Amino acid sequence: MVFSIVVAVIGAVLACFGLVGVYSARSIVEKQREEGLSTFADGTIDDRKRVQATRGMAVVFVAVGLGLVAYGIGETLV
Repeated sequence: MVFSIVVAVIGAVLACFGLVGVYSARSIVEKQREEGLSTFADGTIDDRKRVQATRGMAVVFVAVGLGLVAYGIGETLV
């Protein structure tokens, strides 16, 4: 039971991080450009594509997090 609760909490944290990433993807990309953290600083990939990729990764975090929450709750209730 403790394992299921831990899995559910980890899933909730991942889902929260993912939601933050979805809503702040544009500012994340802008901050990366300002700090020089972009691996494609030469401009081969435009910022719009980078924002889409950041949002896509954040959606994956949300999906995995919700899956872990569902698993943890399901195991706890059974």
